[in-house]
Amino acid sequence: MNKLVIDSYLSELNSSIFFAHNQYTSLIDSPTGTGKTSMIFERALTQDKVVVAFPYTSQVIQQSKKHPDFQCLHDDAEYENTESSKIICTYDKLVKMLNRDVALNEFELHLDECHNLYVAADYRDHVMYHIATSIRNRMYRKVFLYSSTYDPKYLSNYLIVNQHFSVTKNSPIKDNVTCLHLNDQKVTLNEALYDFLRKNMGIHEKVLIYRNNKSENAALAELLEDYGFPVILVDSDCKNEKEITEMLESEEMSKTTNVLITTSMLTEGINLLNSNITQIHYIDKNKSAATIRQFASRPRHSKHETIVWYKKSETLTVKKDVFEEWFDFTDSSLELEKNLNSIIANTPENQKSKFVNHILRGSKMYDRTWRQRGFRNVNGQVRIDYTRIANYFYELDVANQSHNSFMLGDELEKYNFEVYHMDYAITGLSKQDIEDSKEKSRNVRATLKAEKLETITSYRDENIDVSKRYSKLLKKKRKTAAENREIKIAKEWISLKKSNIDESDIIEILRKNNSNKAKFRCSLSLLQKNDVLYTELSNLIVLNQRYDATERSKILIIAEKNIRDKHSIELNIKKTKNNDIHGKISKGIFNTLFNTRSHVYSGKHSVSIQNFDPLFFKTTN
Repeated sequence: MNKLVIDSYLSELNSSIFFAHNQYTSLIDSPTGTGKTSMIFERALTQDKVVVAFPYTSQVIQQSKKHPDFQCLHDDAEYENTESSKIICTYDKLVKMLNRDVALNEFELHLDECHNLYVAADYRDHVMYHIATSIRNRMYRKVFLYSSTYDPKYLSNYLIVNQHFSVTKNSPIKDNVTCLHLNDQKVTLNEALYDFLRKNMGIHEKVLIYRNNKSENAALAELLEDYGFPVILVDSDCKNEKEITEMLESEEMSKTTNVLITTSMLTEGINLLNSNITQIHYIDKNKSAATIRQFASRPRHSKHETIVWYKKSETLTVKKDVFEEWFDFTDSSLELEKNLNSIIANTPENQKSKFVNHILRGSKMYDRTWRQRGFRNVNGQVRIDYTRIANYFYELDVANQSHNSFMLGDELEKYNFEVYHMDYAITGLSKQDIEDSKEKSRNVRATLKAEKLETITSYRDENIDVSKRYSKLLKKKRKTAAENREIKIAKEWISLKKSNIDESDIIEILRKNNSNKAKFRCSLSLLQKNDVLYTELSNLIVLNQRYDATERSKILIIAEKNIRDKHSIELNIKKTKNNDIHGKISKGIFNTLFNTRSHVYSGKHSVSIQNFDPLFFKTTN
């Protein structure tokens, strides 16, 4: 590790310290506000082919105005090899470039906010896995990672950092943070913050509020707006709204806005240059010292107080033993990966991916250890997912900090905070204030549910091609918040449809937000049906005898009736108007269940069964 000291900014150092070496991967670990982004673009301007990747669209929007000569990839913008080879993009667009076989080995990669490789690897697992894997597989000319909160321990067994530059400030000024403990457990955080701001916020002051809960943020915004505080609400649904894009481009909250409420979209990489930001409130239930450090550093020109709200009773012991789980992972993960792959080794190639998905769904549903996130399907093989493993152990640390403010305080002190603890008693709320707050929360949730139900029922009632609708929405510029929400609904609809779930069931599943459970139950049901159908057909089929479409249809109809009578299971095999089973469908069923051989004689197609190998379908008693 190379330890460097600065007074204020990285520009005090000769940048060749970071870039002149011949090592492949470098980590530049420097405090927030020291000029990492400026240094990235000073370097990028000297390179013919360079990619600067940010985790969020908001960061790309903010940089696009400053660097018009770069290709800026976010939302529906795609890489064009006829345009500039200097690229600013989101993490998602970087993965799309990898999938398009762009010759990235000619490009230098600058990955900003690289701690997201594990922090965001739960809900963005596909993106983080492929970026980390591409770095490990040396798919770029050179890689530079940037962060103020990256902890190498989480990915130390997967992502090798050749050069680690640790930059600290000489005699840094500590920031104040207060862990505020809410005495009244019956009061919501919306009501507590409403009470606090009415008593502690001046008319010319500005306040930032962080919580990863869109509906409760919307309810809080309404509550504060009704009192007279102008609010701007930022999340992934409304990211394309004009007011938000203007704020990102100007790097300032407007003069008419007093309160900014945001989800994780604005926790990092965004500058807010207003000098009158006086308070930052962190009211999310998950309390991470790293995220608090990032969010508290968004204002660049103001002196502000950071307040972390605690509502639940605290626990004095750790919620889960991190070391015990880590030992189990290091001791057994490789052997478990090997054993899982040996189970699927004899599965036909066209069935492997489906079988792997079934195994992994079961693990996600019923395992509450690292195994829940520990593996992924990579081309029909089980592979250890090191980014999600890193996220799992990071989340364990977050869970412990979320339930113990003193444990959080110890971590915050490592990020140059002076930590205080105080109790807060509600004194200014009337019963009507509390009822108004609860009513707004109920109304916001009801409105979002009604909007969602209207969308999914319209898909069915108006016979909408959801795939085409999804594609059309993705290509649209300046999407509204409702359209961004619909994109997520359509994506889930398409995924459930691929799992052969009826439209009426899809509506119920999406309405109740339990699509993952539904997919797993569907997977179990499909395996059970394959099992009983295999057993029944084995009694009706003669090995090596050729069966044309008509004969396959007759056998399947007999088997379907027998299964209905014996097991009360409805296979619901699709039939023609004549109540026959189409040749392509019957052939697909035979190919799924057995090792088959295709034959063509006088233009007539038939299949024969080579042997009764049950493959992996013997799963029930």
